[in-house]
Amino acid sequence: MILTIQGDSLRLLENLTAILNTHCGKYVYSDKATFKKLKILGIQSVKTSITFVSVSTTDNGTFLYQAHRTTGIPTEMKQRFCLVSLFELLAFLLDACQEQDQVIMQLQKEHTGVIPVPK
Repeated sequence: MILTIQGDSLRLLENLTAILNTHCGKYVYSDKATFKKLKILGIQSVKTSITFVSVSTTDNGTFLYQAHRTTGIPTEMKQRFCLVSLFELLAFLLDACQEQDQVIMQLQKEHTGVIPVPK
């Protein structure tokens, strides 16, 4: 399957990839297995839709762009049922942020030598 990304989605992908590359240069001495766990998170909003996305690396060194959740943003009272899925997206985002904080802490410890890295 070939995915074509255009416009703002392409810009978001480029920015998330640049952030991931910055982390790659920052944690040179950390374990590659730990670095593969790192996901750079992003939110894309188009009109009344919001999408939670991430970029990470794969085993062969390519980038993996994932759209985890998409939901509508209610703009009228009759659309208030959309709030449940919006709060689910926010809870998913909070969980992902906490997980990535742990991954970054692990990368920092490995890079500084606090935790030995297998060679």
